[in-house]
Amino acid sequence: MKHINLFRKAATYAALIAAIGASNATFAQESASPFGISAKAGTMGLGVDLTYGINEYFKLRGGYSQMDFSRNFTNDGSQFNGKLKLGGWDLLVDAHPFANGFRVSAGAYIPSTQLSLTGATTGAGSYTINGNTYSTSQVNSFDGSAKYSGVKPYLGLGYDGFNSATNGGLYFTSDVGVIFSGAPKVTLSANCSAGTAPSTCTQLATDITAQQQSINNSLSKYNLLPVLQLGVGYRF
Repeated sequence: MKHINLFRKAATYAALIAAIGASNATFAQESASPFGISAKAGTMGLGVDLTYGINEYFKLRGGYSQMDFSRNFTNDGSQFNGKLKLGGWDLLVDAHPFANGFRVSAGAYIPSTQLSLTGATTGAGSYTINGNTYSTSQVNSFDGSAKYSGVKPYLGLGYDGFNSATNGGLYFTSDVGVIFSGAPKVTLSANCSAGTAPSTCTQLATDITAQQQSINNSLSKYNLLPVLQLGVGYRF
């Protein structure tokens, strides 16, 4: 009887091992490539992501996005024509705690976001800098730039159908998150025209410094870049 019980237990374990092996074989047969590519659009522009699935709980994702547009700005009476470039590079880890489409993403973002500024004249054909007026005969250029520098942390939530595409094919992707960017740094410059009085040029340099500080103070509270994007991917 004892030998019969041992035989039954051995047969049960063998059947269980065979079932697990068959399940793994079926999964391997049905699984697609761990690689995917997706196109995305959102607050950081248009872009593309490359994805590598480590397992059903973790993925690596890297990509780039960009969008350019023009916008006019006014600060303390100074007027600017601006060209804004949004976007940047990202390298993220996607964690799927429930092994489904829901994901928590964290990683690094390198913004290429920058703003090019060109001083705009008023209707009277003059520049206003730090509240003082300069004619175009006194100032021959007035411009500036604003940009982010360095690697910034990113944290967000999202959903994608990568895990569900077990045989490959199209899937949907989305992200809602924030880049802890810090405030952008603004730099202004202006040049006196030939023949402008030295005292005017000295005052211009003082006003440029004050105007630059005013803009940086105004931007100091904008320490975050929101991210909202949707996309369509393909798992190979």
